[in-house]
Amino acid sequence: MIIGWIKKWFATDKKKYGKLHNLLGYYPGNMAVYNLALKHISLHPDPAKNNERLEFLGDAVLDSIIADFLFKKYPIKGEGFLTEVKSKIVSRKKLGEISRRMGLDEMITLDENQVIINETILGNTLEAIIGAIYLDKDYEACRYFVLDKIIAPYINMDQLMLDEINYKSKLLEWAQSLGKKSLFHCVREVGTGRKKQFWVDLLIDDKKISTGIGTNKKNAEKEAARLAIEKLNIQ
Repeated sequence: MIIGWIKKWFATDKKKYGKLHNLLGYYPGNMAVYNLALKHISLHPDPAKNNERLEFLGDAVLDSIIADFLFKKYPIKGEGFLTEVKSKIVSRKKLGEISRRMGLDEMITLDENQVIINETILGNTLEAIIGAIYLDKDYEACRYFVLDKIIAPYINMDQLMLDEINYKSKLLEWAQSLGKKSLFHCVREVGTGRKKQFWVDLLIDDKKISTGIGTNKKNAEKEAARLAIEKLNIQ
């Protein structure tokens, strides 16, 4: 504790150091790796100067921890069930929501002229933080962070089983009941491989209602439908 206070006193950015302490539950040892974890690619395209490599590492560590957690929590469930539940927990939407509640949206550094903070960026940053924990501490520290700082406070496993709403079907049923024409139109694709993102517009009677962003067209359509349901107040 005393060493932590000394490090905080001499830290260049005391405010960020304090926020990281509140987020992690301990004082960072290697502050540079956490600063890197919070640095979006829009600031530095060089892989050594943005958080994409840490995101890659954190993604792998997170998958391992969640898989171990679910394997032990549901000892008689099959692979299909475990895979589906894991995908819900580590989805960009869920990780993005958790990141925002953690306050990561106030800590990320990015070029606001190029990008705006969304759930994908927030989810990626949370994975980068896990990668930073792994490098600064060890796997056990990552496991503690995931289970005690993510799962315990932010994920209700019972509710998670009920939360899979088919927004697209709900939107289409609403449109059909009113005789309205609905159309999903992919307007943009960016990136390659696991970094690829799709922008999909939802049009009702040829009028754009919402735009969804996702790692594939299906997820982008679901997000566009969800946003439209909120905007149109569809019950």
